[in-house]
Amino acid sequence: MSTAITATIDTLHRVVAAFNGIDLSDDRGVEDSPAKMIWIAAAIIIAGLAVAFAITVFNDAKDNVPSPAVPGG
Repeated sequence: MSTAITATIDTLHRVVAAFNGIDLSDDRGVEDSPAKMIWIAAAIIIAGLAVAFAITVFNDAKDNVPSPAVPGG
């Protein structure tokens, strides 16, 4: 598409948006979503590492527990 046609279509879209009361410069909350997703991903990774650590500690402790002594009767 030529630059003149692209500019005309863009201007038409802006006029229609302004006529309908849409503020195209309103970008509140746009940057929040990726940041929240990064924090959620980090929390999931940390939780996974915590579970893996707990399983490792449990298995090490389980291996060090002696067999129970059966009382002679």
